[in-house]
Amino acid sequence: AMKPACLILDEATSMLDPVSRHDFMQLVQTLVHDQNMTVVNITHHMEEVLLADFVYVMSGGRVVTSGTPAEVFDQVSLVRREGLDVPDHTEITHTVARLLDGSLQPLEAASWDRARLAIIRLLDEANRRAAQTGWYPELPRKERPVPPDEAETVIAVNNLSYVYAPGTAMETRALDRVSFDVRKGELLGIIGHSGSGKSTLIQHLNGLLRGHKGQVTVLGMDGSTNADIKKIRQRVGLLFQYPEHQLFEETVFQDIAFGPKRMGLDMAKIEPRVLKAARIVGLQDEELERSPFELSGGQKRRAAIAGVLAMEPEILILDEPAAGLDPAGRDEILDYAAQLRRMGVTVILVSHSMEDIARLADRVLVLRQGRVHAFGKTADVFSQEEELALAGLSLPRTTAFLKSLSDALPALDWHCFKPEEAALRIAAAGLNPAFCAERTV
Repeated sequence: AMKPACLILDEATSMLDPVSRHDFMQLVQTLVHDQNMTVVNITHHMEEVLLADFVYVMSGGRVVTSGTPAEVFDQVSLVRREGLDVPDHTEITHTVARLLDGSLQPLEAASWDRARLAIIRLLDEANRRAAQTGWYPELPRKERPVPPDEAETVIAVNNLSYVYAPGTAMETRALDRVSFDVRKGELLGIIGHSGSGKSTLIQHLNGLLRGHKGQVTVLGMDGSTNADIKKIRQRVGLLFQYPEHQLFEETVFQDIAFGPKRMGLDMAKIEPRVLKAARIVGLQDEELERSPFELSGGQKRRAAIAGVLAMEPEILILDEPAAGLDPAGRDEILDYAAQLRRMGVTVILVSHSMEDIARLADRVLVLRQGRVHAFGKTADVFSQEEELALAGLSLPRTTAFLKSLSDALPALDWHCFKPEEAALRIAAAGLNPAFCAERTV
């Protein structure tokens, strides 16, 4: 309405799901092209950077590189060194070149279409070299995962429904007959379009909300009775979005110790819990004596997570734990989640990032308008592109790029979520079997 000549966006899409982010960026492009508006977009999403005319990469208060998106992302090592993401198609193409002992021309992997053509060229050259010299690349073998044994159910949700402001003009049905289970020791991903019911659902799992219909059973306890809810909250940790806003004590140590104190533990038991939780999230001893408000943003988030871990929950629920963080900070936080899973903690991860969920989750629950839209193993859920689109979601970018190559490489299994593994599959599918016998990934 103000009709500015210049619009500055500071992480404007950080809390949007993929489709909403895409729609928002389309609107931004319309402003640029139709109204000749100048837009400065500060972002950690590399797919948004690809839409820019010119890019500045900043670190430590200075510009470390600049250029068109193609020129910047062609500097894969530099971008990675600055803790940023490289577009998946660029990273995959550079990895394929390395696996095949090939070389890329400047900017050859910059765009999605050019990266596809570069991969086909690299494979053709590798096959010709193999036919002429007998050379073939040493592709690392990938162990095929062994399906885990059926584990016990630690959370069972049956026909759960919840309505906000029932009986009023503001009545909103947030959950409608939701049913699913969570198994001991797994990492369950929950995804869905903004407003699909994700945050409402997880608040039922430790008794913050109680369903109007249906049943929630947590660790054998009833999530609707007062006596059981108190016990559930001692065994189920819930970390909300931007948890650093919940810090309030005089020192980091005291903040981390707050939960165990509320559990009625004495200091002899609290101190080792605090120190253990601090080590897990990478906080140093000297940082524990500082005010939490003196910490950096990333350190505050680690302190908040440590406060939940100090309660030693059997189940940990993380609601958008990487929101607002740069790629390096995101990877650090999500690595903690993976580490906890390896330690035997059951983890429930809510995220708008298809890439993070695909990379980490054992199973995925998809919500749409308060209902279960899909539920199953990660590979099964992310093979249903049309169903995901109906829920306002999209395939992980690595998966989508592999699928775009499937016509040229019929043997390619595109159900893959990690760029490194994707490159291995491309090399295995594209090389002549006569020269690469039994080298499968």
